[in-house]
Amino acid sequence: MSEIEHLQARGEALIRDAAATAGVRVVVSEWVDSEAGIGAVVHEVGLRPESPVWDAHGLLDGGDSLALHPESRPTEYFPDKGSDTEAKTSIADAVQMLVQVLLWERGIDPTWPACPEHGGRHPLLARHAPPHRRTEGASVGPSDASARWECPEGVTSIEIGTLETAAH
Repeated sequence: MSEIEHLQARGEALIRDAAATAGVRVVVSEWVDSEAGIGAVVHEVGLRPESPVWDAHGLLDGGDSLALHPESRPTEYFPDKGSDTEAKTSIADAVQMLVQVLLWERGIDPTWPACPEHGGRHPLLARHAPPHRRTEGASVGPSDASARWECPEGVTSIEIGTLETAAH
């Protein structure tokens, strides 16, 4: 599997979340710019990316897609580098910024994904986290980590890619 195919596969769950809960269709596309450190971009479906930016503020100044770093590689000191979970959370940050800007541009509340625990007053954040323990004292190892949408203040933790089913 090529690097772009790997990033696209990791982004599928986020694309589902954005379409299912915000009605926004985004995609991960190849964009190789080694000098700028770009390996791919996240953009709205139907838009041909021409000007990637690193931060959503740049989208307001003429950017049309958010840049993603090329895939990380594991190292001796950081063996989890480049894991599927790390890739998903990295892509989640870009998808979240893009969806929020697109919703704002359409005059829709840009709080996405809205925290169900706090009545949508703030967005959930993408985190690299262990799933909630099912029983008291159960151990959760590093292999159990997953990319999750989590409330920064409460206990809500929803696996990325399951927002629609979690809301029902």
